[in-house]
Amino acid sequence: MLPKKPRYTLYTLILIALSVVGSTAVASSNVKIFFEEAVLVMEKIVHETTSKNSSDSTPINTLEEAVNSESTDFSAPMFMTIIQGADEEVGCSDNGFTVARFNLCGDSDNRTVSLSGGPYGSVSWQLLGGSCSPDINEDCPNTGTCYTQVATGQTFNINAASVPSTVGAEYRVVADGQIFYFKVKKSTITQTFVKQDFICGVPGRIQITNLSSAYEFSINGGITWQTAIFPDLAPGTYNILARLRNTPNTCEYPYPPITIDQEDIEIEATFVDAQCSGDTGSITVTANNVPGPFKYTLLNSSGVAQEFTAFIPDNPYTFSAVGFGTYIVQVETQQCQGDPLNGIDPPRQDQDTSGNPITIGAGLSALDASTEVNSSFGCSTISSVDITLNVDGGSAPYTFTVNGGPVQPSFGSSATNTGTTTYNVGSAGT
Repeated sequence: MLPKKPRYTLYTLILIALSVVGSTAVASSNVKIFFEEAVLVMEKIVHETTSKNSSDSTPINTLEEAVNSESTDFSAPMFMTIIQGADEEVGCSDNGFTVARFNLCGDSDNRTVSLSGGPYGSVSWQLLGGSCSPDINEDCPNTGTCYTQVATGQTFNINAASVPSTVGAEYRVVADGQIFYFKVKKSTITQTFVKQDFICGVPGRIQITNLSSAYEFSINGGITWQTAIFPDLAPGTYNILARLRNTPNTCEYPYPPITIDQEDIEIEATFVDAQCSGDTGSITVTANNVPGPFKYTLLNSSGVAQEFTAFIPDNPYTFSAVGFGTYIVQVETQQCQGDPLNGIDPPRQDQDTSGNPITIGAGLSALDASTEVNSSFGCSTISSVDITLNVDGGSAPYTFTVNGGPVQPSFGSSATNTGTTTYNVGSAGT
């Protein structure tokens, strides 16, 4: 039992509480229950502290001392966090803070952090740095001053690629003066892939590379898992996950969105026409929008092959020494081959880039040339003689040489393909 003086103090406090409650509240069972519970708590504290005092050298003389002595037996209270979307929450036994943890899987596992109870008038998202290093294995936060503001607003985006996988990152958010902490840890794997687009009607394909058979993959958000090859894909964007097989609660690593594009081959053709009868021209072919290697074929106007190549990396490719005629060019790749057995030809082009038929020699006409000599060196007074050259046909402008000498200045009209020029001869001869 307590000494008389502390006991009187306790009774006095109880009487004061009774007086306040009785004078301000309407009599009801709720008031009675409240009072009974208060008395029970006080008696429990007094009883327990008295028991403890029986074995202590220092007596507990007041109710305040008894309550204070009890409070030392409890850990610091945990302060709830307002940070939303975390993978887990841990408590710090040192100061009672609740720390939110985000466990990122790879460089594409970006997260959006939001706050409960908002909106808030002032929000500052801050990153630990400077002379301080994050400790992602410690449950307690760094409560120092090494934080720098990196964003404001009601939400914050964690850019996974910017978080070091070796040390992680530590943040805090100050919302209307209240501080809350969160830590970010990142695991990584080698994330590479190769893809084949939807080309010339052939379905696309994605293959994950550089991971062992210990991993499995999903293309539908984790509903089903399979090996590293995804065939028969239509054009579109695909999100792939990777994880270790037969491992509960393992990290699921998202890949960056992979886009299968629809590509159709586009063939461009240009040609250089023959300049004279009996001459040859050339045809240059360019394949656009699709990967090589390429197989080039030159066909006549009836579709009969005149010349072709094997599959080669060259693009563009030129058919040289092409004789007179009208032509079609054909380009094939591994995906763009048509279906000849069902009457579908490989990709072809029968016009040049200006929309004209690919024809060598169509613009040529016979060239007719004649000369006139209106004087001779028969008289001693004649020191020079003019030779007039008349040309019709072919393709103007024209040039000529005399006895294999230098090429003379061009002449003639390209509009009419005719021309006349005069050449002066200063000595007799042929």
